[in-house]
Amino acid sequence: MTHCRAMRLSKSQAAALMAASGMPLGATKTAQDGRALPLPCVEASEDKKRRLRLKKPRASEAATQNAIGRYLDLLIARKRLLYWERRNGGGATVIGKGGKTRWMPFYTIHGFGAPRSKGVSDICGLLAPERPELPGKTLAIEVKAAGEKATEEQREYLARVTAGGGVAIVAYRVEDVSRVLPLDIDRVGMQP
Repeated sequence: MTHCRAMRLSKSQAAALMAASGMPLGATKTAQDGRALPLPCVEASEDKKRRLRLKKPRASEAATQNAIGRYLDLLIARKRLLYWERRNGGGATVIGKGGKTRWMPFYTIHGFGAPRSKGVSDICGLLAPERPELPGKTLAIEVKAAGEKATEEQREYLARVTAGGGVAIVAYRVEDVSRVLPLDIDRVGMQP
């Protein structure tokens, strides 16, 4: 009697799993009182179509944001970026005059019709000017986990940043940012 669902593996996979658990294929385990214990839930099979499939782990959006933040810190050290900030959406319920509660968003953006509190990129910053007499450029990075897409409000915000001469990026990995903002570019009037 099996106490858990069996996985279907080829004989070589089952042998590898049993060896990794320190038990040869076909061995039995016994408890201190002599009862037979179930082996790891593995079923050897010659069926090639029903093999165990492992999924590639996906980086979370938060982990990607942290990695991009470390990369942006390198850009600051190389004087290519003046600052960056992490923006959080949402809001909080606050108690106002007379004890009334109301929802207060963490930010409100204007210029998109009615004021709204969604659509701002996860990371915003200011790129250093290419030459001292020029202004810096706005940086907006929308970070997404693999398989996700930017919302309509986020795409509209990124389009406004680009229209204003800024740099807008939808990033799934740090490499998406480093492709647009490489570390090793020599700039006129700036140290590499």
